Amino acid sequence: MSIAAVEEHWLTPDQLHDLVIRARSLAAADLRVLLYYATKAPAGQPVNETATAIGNILGISTSSSSRAVNRLLGAHWLCVSYEAAGMRFYALGPTALGVLNSAQDAVELAAVYQLDELSARRKD
Repeated sequence: MSIAAVEEHWLTPDQLHDLVIRARSLAAADLRVLLYYATKAPAGQPVNETATAIGNILGISTSSSSRAVNRLLGAHWLCVSYEAAGMRFYALGPTALGVLNSAQDAVELAAVYQLDELSARRKD
């Protein structure tokens, strides 16, 4: 199959809404960076800009954008698409594309539940 035969798929408004709902617990900088990746290129395709350049576009510091990308990589919201001249370029990862099952969501929900219980105990 040739590259021309691969159909580009941009996220629809409903898919973007679902992404925002699933990413609701991310830090503000992380969410901004994730949404930039989700709207800048077709789903799963690389964004051909460095994390520093994206930070400049979004108005966040280089260190904040770098930390956001690293956190998003760690949670599989982003993945490394390719590396050139010592720079990495990223695309939406399996968590963002909804490929991972809800096991990770269950772990996050359990952590939130435990924090809520701890908070309630401290009030008593």
